[in-house]
Amino acid sequence: MMYFDTAYIAKCYLPEPGSKCVQELARSGQDGLCCSEWGRLELFSVFHRHLREGRISRDELMDVVAVFREDEADGVWTWFSMKPSQLRSVANQFVEMPDDIFLRAGDALHLRSAVVNGLNEVYTSDRHLLAAAAYFGIKGTNVIEQ
Repeated sequence: MMYFDTAYIAKCYLPEPGSKCVQELARSGQDGLCCSEWGRLELFSVFHRHLREGRISRDELMDVVAVFREDEADGVWTWFSMKPSQLRSVANQFVEMPDDIFLRAGDALHLRSAVVNGLNEVYTSDRHLLAAAAYFGIKGTNVIEQ
């Protein structure tokens, strides 16, 4: 399975810079695509941000959500839940993390979720998540040409 963070999942449904590269990668995911449940919540926030900023209309939002839900029903996405003990583990990693690592809580959840579920690579364009991946013992990969 390929673990996509929310930035990559959004590129599967919205016309953003790098969308074509990410969509091509997603189509190559023969073993499926996955993310944490947190990523699913974040995705709907991204959809709403595009609406709020006027990048898509309400009708386009509904179309995007319909396509996403169809993909879910077809089993395109596997969503990983996290146990409270895993969340506490992520919190403890912040205490132990070197002071030069910038990492948002949601991104830490993505990294921990991938590790807990036996994955060794996360696909993202988020520069902070990419930089912090090694600290979690995982590889961060961005297929979008910079």
